[in-house]
Amino acid sequence: MTVDDKADIAFNVYDKNHDGYVTKNEMLKGSKHLTKQQVTQRQCLWNIWRHFCVVPFQVDAVFERNDSDHDGKLTREEFQGFMRRNSKDLSDRRDSKK
Repeated sequence: MTVDDKADIAFNVYDKNHDGYVTKNEMLKGSKHLTKQQVTQRQCLWNIWRHFCVVPFQVDAVFERNDSDHDGKLTREEFQGFMRRNSKDLSDRRDSKK
């Protein structure tokens, strides 16, 4: 499964009203409700979410870095870019520990 595939799954989980955008409120609510116990029941999602869940104080930073048009919501493309960058950062950190 590619990072973009994982991003699409994650985007669809966060985009509760299916309007094609993830708002700060949707990201915050989605992150609060996504507990390890819930994800374990859906093991296929755990590998996606364990690195990409955010806590409340991170939401503003996520939007500051990834909301390229500053409209207060992330498009699917902006969200995929966020996931790609985080995936690369995590991979780089793992490689540097070897």
